[in-house]
Amino acid sequence: KTLLHYTITRALGSGGMAEVYLAIAQGPAGFKRLVALKRPKNNQGEELRLRFEHEARLSGVLTHSSIIHIYDFSVFEEEYQLAMEYVEGRDLGAILARSRTTSRPLPVQCALYIAIEVCQALDYAHNRRDPATGSGPPGGRPRAAPGRPPQAPGRDARQGPARQRRGRRR
Repeated sequence: KTLLHYTITRALGSGGMAEVYLAIAQGPAGFKRLVALKRPKNNQGEELRLRFEHEARLSGVLTHSSIIHIYDFSVFEEEYQLAMEYVEGRDLGAILARSRTTSRPLPVQCALYIAIEVCQALDYAHNRRDPATGSGPPGGRPRAAPGRPPQAPGRDARQGPARQRRGRRR
């Protein structure tokens, strides 16, 4: 099945609001790229449409190594579709299910790696500034450079993370 310039090759998965397919994006001069194509399930109504739009807007501005990149947000036959980076490899849900059925837990190093990557991606997504509006993170939380703790309110950034300005005692 072809949707605009995407040719679906197989289903990858399905969730509560959408289905995801492996597709080939095709362009001029023989350009081809594998993508994950997300499409809402049929006849889900206005609420789903608004949620899908919101997801596309938010995801489209995130650039992080542990967050899937969004390539395109388009409409085909009055249905939205979101073309995303396709990452080859084993599905984490399937790995965890197999771990449970075989009673062989995920190695601690693997579990820690996954947890750290997820936490870093969440921190980035929740604390980044919107380049279009310049607005900061929700709730006015302090923003830190990667690998540095956030500056406390009223703190002079020139003092570095370990020193606080202290007044003289008389």
